[in-house]
Amino acid sequence: MKTIATPNHNKFSETVFGVLDRILREKPNISLIAAESYLLFCHNKTMKWLGEKSESEKEKLLSDAKKDVKSMRQKFVNRKIAIENARQERLNAADRKQRMRRKEQITDEILLWGLWQSEEDVESATERLSTDKDKKAALCAQLRFRKHVLLQKADCSEVYAFSRTVNGKNVKLGVHELMQNVKKLVKDAFNSCHQNQETGDSVPLLVGQNISHCQLVDEERVWFSGKIISQVPGYPVWYNVKYVGDPAIYTYKLLEDYQQGDLKIIV
Repeated sequence: MKTIATPNHNKFSETVFGVLDRILREKPNISLIAAESYLLFCHNKTMKWLGEKSESEKEKLLSDAKKDVKSMRQKFVNRKIAIENARQERLNAADRKQRMRRKEQITDEILLWGLWQSEEDVESATERLSTDKDKKAALCAQLRFRKHVLLQKADCSEVYAFSRTVNGKNVKLGVHELMQNVKKLVKDAFNSCHQNQETGDSVPLLVGQNISHCQLVDEERVWFSGKIISQVPGYPVWYNVKYVGDPAIYTYKLLEDYQQGDLKIIV
């Protein structure tokens, strides 16, 4: 029922485009607002409407129209800005959606191989894989996850490369080279930063990450799930942690636990 009055053809829109095409050919330097005025004047039959008015009415209408020129131009500018903002927002939304989908794919990859968080993890996990193809796939997954999901910054961007140029040709890196790159990122993780996407500030890599933290309880090793919420200002080795089900905020030197394998990032 909503489309019962909708034309089943596009003759009107094609007519508008035809008139616009003619205007642009005859007046190639015409402004957008002037071209729009020509179109409206033509299709609204403004000349016929004016011809039916008396001379005094015509003069008043033209006088009022001249007074409205400034405000009409400003409305036109505001409308252009609103259209451009809406267009940019749609593009940004599409870009955010694409980046989120990409992150989900990368996270699915890392769930398959596991996130390697120590040099020993890198060596042992790589040795367990039987083929070079699987080893390269796992190592590349580690690099992609740290670059696109953890947003870990590196001193040299080449650490994230999967290939290098030799004599003008693109050569893929071998297992050993990829392993060294992953080890370097693992080793530098605690000293690395990433950019907070909401504030744009550079923050330590672990801030905002979900973790599993091992602690001794009655001489038994117990793993607790939590989140690193911030770094203590002025004390870079101390981090504030909030654990699941506990409203309190705890402060630890997480570097020591990380090096001993008692702290894991949860994907």
